[in-house]
Amino acid sequence: MWAAIYNFFFAADGALQRDVVIGALFLVLGIALSTVGSGLVSFWRKRREIAENQRIDLSGDNWFAAWETSVNGEIKINTESLTISQSGAHVWMKNTEPSPENPEGGYLWKGQLLFSHGESLMGWYYPLKKENITSRGIMYYTYDSQRHFFVGQWVGKSYDGNLCRGFSCIAKSRDRARSGLLKLIEMAKTHPVNVLGGAPFSI
Repeated sequence: MWAAIYNFFFAADGALQRDVVIGALFLVLGIALSTVGSGLVSFWRKRREIAENQRIDLSGDNWFAAWETSVNGEIKINTESLTISQSGAHVWMKNTEPSPENPEGGYLWKGQLLFSHGESLMGWYYPLKKENITSRGIMYYTYDSQRHFFVGQWVGKSYDGNLCRGFSCIAKSRDRARSGLLKLIEMAKTHPVNVLGGAPFSI
């Protein structure tokens, strides 16, 4: 057996086979090192992003959203249940039901946001392919980590047109999300630019 191994690696007629095997070993080793390196970079990046966001994890399937929108020119207040998942600074949202208050304009969607400084989320959303609609847009939220709710706005294409917008609130219950949204809409009438008016917002 040892003679066969010696002849394979060192005999002149085994040079080609030897080079092929050594090349394959280096290729496998390079792929393994690259995979391990990428995994370590991703691991430390996620740890850094979590630390930068005050170690807040938004993941859960017990969130509810309320949206200010319109259908045929009539203002609607939609509510729906949400699932949120998070990896480092990356946050994914999706609703688990179309809004029961808006059967004509509601749809299933999913979105992706970036979480910054433990308080700001910025991202986009779009409908699932099976919805066969072109509604989509962007959203911005500010997050209250003590009271566990988001308040923000969306801008995009919706049932009523190509450039629509409205306020939104996400909380741990449907009632809190809806009441928070209604309060936000009223506050915007007094402070149309600095909506929260510099004061703590609570629902």
